[in-house]
Amino acid sequence: ACKERNPEVFLLLGFGRTGRILRGTMADPTEELATLEYLSLVSKVCTELDNHLGINDKDLAEFVISLAERNTNFDTFKTALVKNGAEFTDSLVSNLLRLIQTMRPPAKASTSKDIIKPKTEKDKLKDLFPA
Repeated sequence: ACKERNPEVFLLLGFGRTGRILRGTMADPTEELATLEYLSLVSKVCTELDNHLGINDKDLAEFVISLAERNTNFDTFKTALVKNGAEFTDSLVSNLLRLIQTMRPPAKASTSKDIIKPKTEKDKLKDLFPA
């Protein structure tokens, strides 16, 4: 069993091209969730590529995702793939674009603070007397 000896933990911050797990401290839970969502997307794109082409390559999946982020409609995405040497069927291109657009974590919200609504009397009582 692994024992934690200090407050630092190993987090999966992303693989990039190195395929390594990076050492870090506790990250914001929303960042962790976004990382997990991205890794799930990479996995699904890998599965699609494997099913259609017999290629299971994480770097290729990340490259396809980056192309889809820059080319958001079918025609431009397919053109970008062809320019980079891909010979994907229209069905695969369509599936990949749909998958990436529905699963991609949304862009990080602006850093401006959220509007804080004043608490109602009921909310104040809930704070004073938690259940």
